[in-house]
Amino acid sequence: MKLNFKKPFLDLDDKEIPDSDQGKTLAQALSASLDPKEGDLIKYWEWALKCHKGQTIDLDKADQKKFREFIEKTNFNVLVKAQLIQTLDDGGEPIKGGGK
Repeated sequence: MKLNFKKPFLDLDDKEIPDSDQGKTLAQALSASLDPKEGDLIKYWEWALKCHKGQTIDLDKADQKKFREFIEKTNFNVLVKAQLIQTLDDGGEPIKGGGK
């Protein structure tokens, strides 16, 4: 599955939160993570770099599960976690609804 997290977060009124970026938020968490098991360190780092640059990441089924678990375990608030999970589930399609 190809994913792109290069999109803003939306507030409760379905409007873009200024200067927000799902990819950069996720990249920061991935690069600061203490979670990766041996063998996953490089994978987390590569995902962080791609997310930060707004590039597409390609995840197989096992990595999709790992990615979802990572997001669910972060200390992000519900607004952030839910939208990251939605992006994961919808394949990174453009935001539906408000926005600009």
